[in-house]
Amino acid sequence: MAFSVQEILYNSKYRLILYGLLLLSLASIIFFLVRVFVFHSIGNNEYVILFFTGLSLSFAFYVWRSKNLKLGSLLFHGLLIVLIPTRVLLSGGVASPVVSAYFAHCVLAFVLNGKKGGVVILGWSIFCVIVMSIYETRHGAPNTLLSTDPFYYAFVFTLMFILVTVPILFLLRDKNILLERVQELEEKESLYIVMRRINHEYGNSLNVLFGYLTLLKEDKAFELIPFMEARLEEIQGLVKLLSKTAQEGTLVDILEKHEAEINIADKLADRNGANGAV
Repeated sequence: MAFSVQEILYNSKYRLILYGLLLLSLASIIFFLVRVFVFHSIGNNEYVILFFTGLSLSFAFYVWRSKNLKLGSLLFHGLLIVLIPTRVLLSGGVASPVVSAYFAHCVLAFVLNGKKGGVVILGWSIFCVIVMSIYETRHGAPNTLLSTDPFYYAFVFTLMFILVTVPILFLLRDKNILLERVQELEEKESLYIVMRRINHEYGNSLNVLFGYLTLLKEDKAFELIPFMEARLEEIQGLVKLLSKTAQEGTLVDILEKHEAEINIADKLADRNGANGAV
């Protein structure tokens, strides 16, 4: 089943929002389990993780059931606007790998909401990093598991790398689908243009030939044979011109440019003559 370009764009945005929310939920659950069962840490940080996990899952459920991209996009961005700086402050400050989530958020904003939405999120991300940098310069970076355990830091960095990479992979996949669909539409449009012109050019000559053939059968008008031969030679010459121009890759452009012309053969002949003289 071939989808239209608009349907592909809609499905792409829908999947990005839904999978983005599910990835956030999964990452939060993994963070929580590691902190509780590996580092035996229970406190405000863990409760914050659970809170955002619940929000992510509830937003994902809403998007899945409603398929409302506009509100789903607002909920998604609103969650990230609050979640990322909160997690950065609780996970080691601007030196934390969680900061890389700003990059993923900017990519998603440009894709989901276009240039205007992307610029807003980019500005917000830069603002947050600058403010947190100033705060840490004056008050020092927060002391967390990231700054005390190399294993946890490496784990968080790896997880954030995955979270940043997955949306980009989705974009590349959907980009290829869109390109294939656009190429398919262009090929169909090109074929339609060529067939319409061929029908016009050949139709006139064939109608004349059939008229001559009828006269030849009924009235034995053998004097029409030279005219019939001339028409057949004209068709043969046009076929050669179309084939040669098609091989050069300029046939569709010429047909579109001279669409209003009654007879395209002269334009094709002029074009090929000019190419031969070069």
